[in-house]
Amino acid sequence: ISTSHLLSGTCQSQLVHWMQNALRVFEDRYLNFCDPDIPSFYYGSHYSSMGIVLYYLLRLEPFTALHRNLQGGKFDHADRLFQSIESTYRNCLSNTSDVKELTPEFFYMPEFLENLNSYHFGVKQDGEPLGHVGLPPWAKGSPEEFIHINREALESEYVSSNLHHWIDLIFGYKQRGKPAVEAANIFYYLTYEGAVDLENMDDMLQKSAIEDQIANFGQTPIQIFRKKHPRRGPPIPIAHPLYFAPQSITVTSVVPSAISSSSSVLFIGLLDSNIVLMGEELILSVKLWLTTQLQSGGNFTFSGSLVSS
Repeated sequence: ISTSHLLSGTCQSQLVHWMQNALRVFEDRYLNFCDPDIPSFYYGSHYSSMGIVLYYLLRLEPFTALHRNLQGGKFDHADRLFQSIESTYRNCLSNTSDVKELTPEFFYMPEFLENLNSYHFGVKQDGEPLGHVGLPPWAKGSPEEFIHINREALESEYVSSNLHHWIDLIFGYKQRGKPAVEAANIFYYLTYEGAVDLENMDDMLQKSAIEDQIANFGQTPIQIFRKKHPRRGPPIPIAHPLYFAPQSITVTSVVPSAISSSSSVLFIGLLDSNIVLMGEELILSVKLWLTTQLQSGGNFTFSGSLVSS
């Protein structure tokens, strides 16, 4: 999948323009912020927080109930809820306080994009009721297609070869210190582990307020790497190259149908009129379908397995 499939020239231009303008705003905040008790920061909001999760997963329980609890037992105004991919994207480009990242569900769960429980989220200012999440044109109106293309992009060579830069920012050496400043990667100090000593804090009101801030407004992950993370290398050859070299599969034995296996099934698929199974021992077996003309034991009887390894 190519990056141009997801980002048109207009979108790329918008993104570059936003990044240039936003960086000026963030740098101005960092350089001119002055508080004896609070370290300077680029971003007042965080890329990962409870509010962001509830925003994206509004249509799924238990997040629907959690959202209502956060809003005093009712839904927020429809215009402030997750309406469409386009509106969320445009808000990120126009609002420098909106730096939220995608949740994992964007890459495996199409259900979070649909109002399958028929919740009444209210009516937007344009008079339209809020229902399913609006998708970009390339998704062709299909949440499954949207997730599929997102996952292909995530697993693409371009993303894989640049993933180490993201690791450096979120988990690595650019998370703190001078490298973080140079990368404009400094967040509000309470989002970092060990920023305050809660155990020895005597002011209970202040302690409670800080705990609420940490719980609700985002936390930076624990720093794992102190050096640059290496770029991903070429794929390592595997011991059983069924995917890369299917011609290497050979029939090693024929197992009578009376012999059963307690091996966990890793994969089951249909190939023409045969059922293909892959067990935990990485043994591939093919179950042949017997028609009623060939046997009298019913339509759910299979022949012996052709076993390959």
